Amino acid sequence: MMKKRFCCIFMALALCIASIAPCMESSAADAERELEAKSLGPNPTYTFTSIKGTPVSTAAGSSKATILIFGSTVCPNTYHTMQSISGSSWVKDSGIRTVFAETNRASKADVETFARNYGCSSVTFCYDVGTGINTALWRYVSAGSVSSQSITLPVIVLIDSRNMIQKVTTGYKSEKEIITEVNRFKDSVKPSAPDNSAPKPGSVVTELRTKSVCKVISTGNAGGTAEYVRPSNKRSTSAQIPSTVVISGRTYAVTSIAPNAFKGNKKIKSVTIEKNVRKIGKNAFYGCKNLRKIVIKSKNLSKKSIGKNAFRGIYSKATVRVPKNKVKSYKSVFRSKGMGKKAKVKKL
Repeated sequence: MMKKRFCCIFMALALCIASIAPCMESSAADAERELEAKSLGPNPTYTFTSIKGTPVSTAAGSSKATILIFGSTVCPNTYHTMQSISGSSWVKDSGIRTVFAETNRASKADVETFARNYGCSSVTFCYDVGTGINTALWRYVSAGSVSSQSITLPVIVLIDSRNMIQKVTTGYKSEKEIITEVNRFKDSVKPSAPDNSAPKPGSVVTELRTKSVCKVISTGNAGGTAEYVRPSNKRSTSAQIPSTVVISGRTYAVTSIAPNAFKGNKKIKSVTIEKNVRKIGKNAFYGCKNLRKIVIKSKNLSKKSIGKNAFRGIYSKATVRVPKNKVKSYKSVFRSKGMGKKAKVKKL
């Protein structure tokens, strides 16, 4: 009798557990969905200042997802990320707002230049007029549980239209990586083909990475060619004529130095000319009396491609280093363009 009663109790208990288990699974699933919906927590509200002088709130609108990008105008990871974003077409989507916030206390003018080189009209660029941007940055880093020792700019914060923080990432991210994350909470926006608009030949821009003012000579979907016009800072004592510059997300080979590029520059002491340069305009270094060191990596220069007086008036005992198989020919060419007899041409 006791055994029969025990079996009945055991069966009833088993049925009860079986009936409760689906409820437990359902509750766990609901809790998981709720946790996912809450994500990293509510988005704090800060107000930045755009380069146009307008206030910019970090709060997302009811119909827009917001991408906050904390970066620096002198950070390679930052400008590569901005190039990628600016070359996408989702950045123009009405359901996405993209805001760049400069964290390195760059001036308004520097952020404006950065925006021209690496941004597009669909991105709002902000500069720091106090400590607001960095205060916000550390708040977001904390919300994303990112170690302060492992932060690499840019820091990218993804916020949904409910004003909830969905993700905080650090370091370079391509536009596809960013939009893939955004699509997790905004299904209407898909990765898209890059915007193929390109700067017109004759456009003059400043590239902060190489501190160069350059003019577009030819352009295409992938890039083109450019001419080095002058250094962006006339007080610099050194300058590099780079192999390439990046303009509006496209890479341009620097193939020439403009006439009068450094004419009369008394500050410049050293110049490096990279390998893609094939032409040096007349008077390019005329009157640079303190120019003592020139490094030329190009093997494509000739008497015809270097303009009149290009090296006249540089330091009389300057040292010019060139590719080893060009020492003899370049010495003759440079002297015909004004370089003094006491100057030394040596191999790299």
